[in-house]
Amino acid sequence: MKKIILFHLLCLLSSCNGQNKESQTEKEQIKAEKKFDIKRFNENKKNGEYIYTDSLGNQVTEITTKRGYGRYVSLKNEFNVKFLYHFYSTGILKEEGKVFDGGGFRIGTWNFYDEKGILIKSIDYDKPFEKYPLEKVLAYMKSRKAELLGMYTRIYRKIDEKGVPMWYISWDANQRTKEDCITMINIEIDAQKGEIVKEYYSFFWEYNNPYDKVPAPVIIFDKTKK
Repeated sequence: MKKIILFHLLCLLSSCNGQNKESQTEKEQIKAEKKFDIKRFNENKKNGEYIYTDSLGNQVTEITTKRGYGRYVSLKNEFNVKFLYHFYSTGILKEEGKVFDGGGFRIGTWNFYDEKGILIKSIDYDKPFEKYPLEKVLAYMKSRKAELLGMYTRIYRKIDEKGVPMWYISWDANQRTKEDCITMINIEIDAQKGEIVKEYYSFFWEYNNPYDKVPAPVIIFDKTKK
């Protein structure tokens, strides 16, 4: 019995040590991300960028920008999400946060710093969309059998002119018109109400065709008009 208890204690200690090492690695990674190593970048850059894999297995791209430097981390455990860091020309962190790479919009909480590296403000870009978050949008698209990484798939969000948080999503319907145009399914979602308010088909030529007109959009339903 004593041997069994001792065995379990050793397993528990081993597990804790593993978690501590993993936690320490993450802390070291976060610390390294808070500054830009200008010397290392200049020594390793090729064609103006330095690409490598960090200690967590994410692909990292570092570049120069008009006002300093940028670091873009492709997060392997999050769908189509990158973590962005922008730095002053001194290498001090200017701003940091996530973007949804499939639409180019900011997600989650972003932090902003002054030229001394002191946090001056934080903005939660997800808050207006908390009733209908990105995860729900992706789940809905899957239920409609949309190809999330399709060539023509688009996922975008913004606050419209009336102050309403809106999602705009579209994907290839995988069907051609008699004119051989690509058919797109377009959905508009009111994130405040948490409901789909518009659906319609739109069409375009895969390659420019100067001889024929593109068919007009076909409205399936539209709750935005009263």
